[in-house]
Amino acid sequence: ACYYLNIAANEETSGDSCFLYSQALIEMNSHLHNCLNLIGFNATPAAFFWARKSCDMGFDCGREMLKKWEGERQSFCANCGKNAQSGEKYKQCSNCRAQWYVSKECQVEAWNAGHKKDCKRARILMFEDYLNAELEVLPGDLLRYVIWRHLDVRPEGSNP
Repeated sequence: ACYYLNIAANEETSGDSCFLYSQALIEMNSHLHNCLNLIGFNATPAAFFWARKSCDMGFDCGREMLKKWEGERQSFCANCGKNAQSGEKYKQCSNCRAQWYVSKECQVEAWNAGHKKDCKRARILMFEDYLNAELEVLPGDLLRYVIWRHLDVRPEGSNP
């Protein structure tokens, strides 16, 4: 579905296909990663890119969805998962504007762990190129990330 929605999104001017493609990317992300937003394997920045594109085309449903997504994602740190307290503002990634962080340290840690790759892929227009760009991640990167972030086991002297 993502492939065909991407073709439509690249050829249309009303914003509805961009909106549907952004939703499909979120669904694909949830399906592939069991609802975990794995840094370096996260389609959320790309989904935000296409949702913003639908807004730029004047598609109101895209605007409402983007506002909802931003509200949900502003409430926790994309790196450590800490929930925001009432009135607390997290730092937003200035590149993709799709991830929020509790501190500069969390933002740098996520960037080095693979969010840099997520940001880079976010603006790729062709779905095949998007999938192929994801292959640039080395197989050990995912395993290392899961061990570090979810089991809190790190080799001595290493940083994520």
